[in-house]
Amino acid sequence: MEFRRKTFRCPNCGGEIPTGQFRAGKPLSCPMCSRQFQVSRTYANAVSWSSLGFTLLFFYLLGLRGVQLLIATVVMWLPMLLICIFIFDKLIPPRLELYYGDGSGLGLSEKD
Repeated sequence: MEFRRKTFRCPNCGGEIPTGQFRAGKPLSCPMCSRQFQVSRTYANAVSWSSLGFTLLFFYLLGLRGVQLLIATVVMWLPMLLICIFIFDKLIPPRLELYYGDGSGLGLSEKD
């Protein structure tokens, strides 16, 4: 049985972008057109908020309330996030968007 690494298709040229070069917070570069992309921020936010909601719901259904619920959620949110990333990746693959590392493409660059 051979293990295949996941790849993305470049939204610009359709070339294959290997995920072996992926580093958190860094862009993925298309080897064909050299454009830089990142995982959609909407997708990342949806996964993060969903994992927080699932964590809260899980401990609430276990009967925790108040401070105990808050502490359990804070402690277990990261493991639940990792589980959600794995599940979301299989069910709803992430979409790539252009990478704007300095915020210049979003109108967020600092004014002198």
